[in-house]
Amino acid sequence: MTIYYRGPEVLITDQVFVARRPTPRTFVIDELDDVHVVVLTMRWFGPRRHELRARHRSVAVLLFASFDPTTFGQVRRGLMRAVECQREQREECGELGYR
Repeated sequence: MTIYYRGPEVLITDQVFVARRPTPRTFVIDELDDVHVVVLTMRWFGPRRHELRARHRSVAVLLFASFDPTTFGQVRRGLMRAVECQREQREECGELGYR
């Protein structure tokens, strides 16, 4: 198992994205589609909230949100690497998992 990010709020491996807050949720990486970033400004002078969103089994989900751009960037990069790894494995082995 490859770990792409491990922190107090999130664990990302080559198989799963685990969000520990506000309530524990686990998403299989291979079941995530349309992973994207949304940036919200609460007030014109206020901090920006960065969100990682995706579709999980055709349902829109919020994977992770943070006001800390450094932590958010680390989580985003970890998830992008995990998604890319899954994509490469599917292309290499085919949908049935055979080489």
